[in-house]
Amino acid sequence: MGNRVIKKMTKLLTCSKLLIAVTLLAYLNPPFLSSQANITVPPTDPAYTYLTDLRAWDLVNSEISGTKPYTRLEFARLVIEVKSNLQPNAVNHSTSLFNASLDYLSNRFAKEIKILQGNRGTGKLKIRPVDFVSLSYLNYNARDRILQHRNIDAEVNPFTAYNEGRKLSEGQNFALESSHSMSFGQSASFYYQGRFRFVEPRNSSGVNQGADFETLRFYLQLTLWNINLLVGKDSFVWGTGSRGNLVLSANAKPIGTFNSLPLIKLSNRSPVRLPWIFKGLGPLRYLIFVSRLEDNRSDFAHPYFVGKRVNFKSSSNIEFGLSHTIILGGKDFPVSISFFDAFAEFIFIRSKQNLLFNIEVGEVSHEGNIANHFGGFDFRIRVPGFRFTEFYGEIYAEDIDFKVPELFTEDLGFYGGIFVPRLTPDGRFSLRLEYTHTSTIFYTGSRPQTSGHTFNRRILGSDLGPSGNEIFVEVMYRPTPRTTWSTFVNFQSRGFDKRIVGESSGLQSEKRLQIGGRLTRRLSSKLSLNIDARYQRIQSFAHLPGDDRNRYFSGITLQMIDVF
Repeated sequence: MGNRVIKKMTKLLTCSKLLIAVTLLAYLNPPFLSSQANITVPPTDPAYTYLTDLRAWDLVNSEISGTKPYTRLEFARLVIEVKSNLQPNAVNHSTSLFNASLDYLSNRFAKEIKILQGNRGTGKLKIRPVDFVSLSYLNYNARDRILQHRNIDAEVNPFTAYNEGRKLSEGQNFALESSHSMSFGQSASFYYQGRFRFVEPRNSSGVNQGADFETLRFYLQLTLWNINLLVGKDSFVWGTGSRGNLVLSANAKPIGTFNSLPLIKLSNRSPVRLPWIFKGLGPLRYLIFVSRLEDNRSDFAHPYFVGKRVNFKSSSNIEFGLSHTIILGGKDFPVSISFFDAFAEFIFIRSKQNLLFNIEVGEVSHEGNIANHFGGFDFRIRVPGFRFTEFYGEIYAEDIDFKVPELFTEDLGFYGGIFVPRLTPDGRFSLRLEYTHTSTIFYTGSRPQTSGHTFNRRILGSDLGPSGNEIFVEVMYRPTPRTTWSTFVNFQSRGFDKRIVGESSGLQSEKRLQIGGRLTRRLSSKLSLNIDARYQRIQSFAHLPGDDRNRYFSGITLQMIDVF
């Protein structure tokens, strides 16, 4: 027992030395190593939480929140907007929480603010040796479960959901993560984020002890006027909810594979307004991307993954967006697909006769589509009369067949929520309520593409999966500007496709009750400490009656942001 403790302490000490060395290296660099204007801020970054604090006081009117991530320059623009909207004696914004959130964002994006105010620094090479560093320890006893719904190729685990697909194993996980960037003026930026992990698994987990390294993000971004072109590997979160929407969330890894086709993404850096009669739609953000998915899918290796989104801010209190993604083709796909076919599918035209084609799999003939479509609509409405409470929701469909009632019982999924950012007048308490429903065919794909809406065995949208219902309640308390307590309760009912296994199979819906808490403490302007603890009660694990389980999760993370 003593030797095991010594080994663990040695591992932690080694990681701590690495963290200290990287930090010292960053601080020894000369002061001209500064801002990275068009580097994107990852969707899970705490800067978004502080921006939400300011939005609760009706001081962020032009933010389009449904398309993330933002660039550093976009954060700077919003901070300038907040300061310009501050009017003496109009509304009491003197709460310590409000001031702390504004100070945090102002200090963090100070150099980008100067760029927007005229000090552009055009043509200067700027290097940030270390953007971000984290040292974490996580321990849990719940292995991933294979999603038993048709033959969708995915695994689920609420303990590891929405962590951008980071590798975690049942047992003890030690991880060191860092990011690095450089840019040339505002025209070109390079970004890299990697993660080193050591795992000491539980005896029954079947995972070997050892270390691994993974690249989380890696991209080159070019900017001309208000257009961003990104090539590499990056993540983006769509929708107005707290965890992304039903199409794209932070549940799976950042998109892009270097052994086939990296992510190619085209977007606008800051909102623009359409001309003519479309001015009434308000400022918009758009995004178009193409990439390929992984090679070890259960149907076809490296299928193309194409998507587009447009997000409008029709007024300071109304926002809505449209999303559409396609998965098509892949290695050894039974039908040849031309560029015209792919483009036709992109603009909602099925190029094959009668929308279907016949394929031969072995000795059996099937009908199938060349592409698996996923799309829908989302919105956010703020109510000024009640401390700017937000009502948000979305409705999405997986390959609509326009048959009633199948359209509502099998095709559509929806998600809705209420967010009260100032449950108390000073904003120290906030409340979030959400409900999610997914239909029978959600994320499952269509013949012959049966692996579904997944990437590296993680669902690209909601971790709930198909045939599911979820209730999520979260209360956040900020006793001081530097301390945040977050407590949540999450109840899930995960079903199965009775048409596949039969009504008399004896299987039952899997029910999961998860209770958790998170303490975040800012130790300084750059350093923060996060402590997580969660408990999960599972009934009918993997749909087997009587297989009930209790599971636990604990973790501690030390993070340093904008190190340089």
